[in-house]
Amino acid sequence: MKQLLCCLLFASPFTRLHAQIIYCNDIGTNVFTFNVQTCTASLLPGGPAYNDMAVGAGAIVYGLFGSDVIEINTSNGGNNYLGTIPGLVTGLELGQDGLLYALGTNVWAFNPATGTVVNNGALPNNWFCTGDIVYLDGIYYATVYDITNGGNNQLISVNLSNPSASTIIGPVPVNDLVAGASVNSPSCPKLYWFNSPAGSLSDLYEYDVNSQTWTLICQSFPNIIGGADTPNNYSFAFSCGCTTNAGNMPGANLNVCVDALAQTPATVGASLESDDLLRYIVFSNPNDTLGSIVASSASPVFAYNPALYTPGLTYYIAAIAGNNNNGQVSLSDPCLDISNAVELVWRALPTAVLQAPPPSVCTGACVDIPVNFSGVPPFVLNYTTPFSGTQVQNFSNINGILNVCIPGTHAPGALDLQLVSIQDAWCACP
Repeated sequence: MKQLLCCLLFASPFTRLHAQIIYCNDIGTNVFTFNVQTCTASLLPGGPAYNDMAVGAGAIVYGLFGSDVIEINTSNGGNNYLGTIPGLVTGLELGQDGLLYALGTNVWAFNPATGTVVNNGALPNNWFCTGDIVYLDGIYYATVYDITNGGNNQLISVNLSNPSASTIIGPVPVNDLVAGASVNSPSCPKLYWFNSPAGSLSDLYEYDVNSQTWTLICQSFPNIIGGADTPNNYSFAFSCGCTTNAGNMPGANLNVCVDALAQTPATVGASLESDDLLRYIVFSNPNDTLGSIVASSASPVFAYNPALYTPGLTYYIAAIAGNNNNGQVSLSDPCLDISNAVELVWRALPTAVLQAPPPSVCTGACVDIPVNFSGVPPFVLNYTTPFSGTQVQNFSNINGILNVCIPGTHAPGALDLQLVSIQDAWCACP
């Protein structure tokens, strides 16, 4: 038997994990507030309601007492009989159209201004509402007893205009969830459902609409709950349990020549909310990631840009995930997530500068020509002369001597050297 009916009313915004105050009344017309965060109730004046409540404008609450609909003023406890639903019902909700919708095996539309009742039709065969009907973001939720499914209870979406077309959303954590309420949030809308498994104590479950998961948040508090509700589109600032995950970057650290692309494997294990976007960023300061972003891309591939990067400095490539803001990740998203980073160092192309050889060299003579390098040793220098093909010489420092000997068959005169390529520890040019 239902003995205590609870209803979530609009309260001032707080930054908390759960909804704030639930207004309840028992069969003795005692009215309570129930604090979801502390799982405690406090006595207030008001009533009567029994099966369920629906929240109207201002201080008005509509109570379902058996099949009677009662208008309750929560500011002074006054009440007014509005009419009777001609059928067995357990749930009541104020629709977006201003009508009250009562639910049992049928959906009834009740006009609180005139008392007019319309039978909109029955739920699918062998379904019966076990407690409540709750509106959230365009959907009317309810819990039903489903005989065709072994008597298990289901969370359903109610089709008000054609109840026989109502659909199952999924199973509930326990049977006989009899009272529901909702909190609308752009990031993580929630439903709250009560049951009384021990007959004298109640539990409160939170349903995450995005992930379709249930969490027990209040257990064995000393009231038997009969119903619950919130104003339609009720919302307040509270901390969502974020599911956004940018994943893990599996690649090794990179040393990339400035004439090549920096490319690393894509992130692994990313998880995005419905309004999220995943991008890749290059940043320069691991202690100020967002403040030092240099570049972003839809893929983990980046080209060198001398206006953005300095060769030899360490940059970092990471995946970033958060709300989609015109094709970019919103850096103000409270659920923003950044993966681990892969280090990136751009490497400049090496250079070699030869001192001019003597203006004339003798046949059979050897000439030492100083050479200066830029880059990271060791260096490999490839060059040609008029009397030989490509020659190779290795250097272990940035300064060295290129030794060239003129064969006896070559006429004396100017020595013409041509550099073919140079390679350092990282890069080659050309």
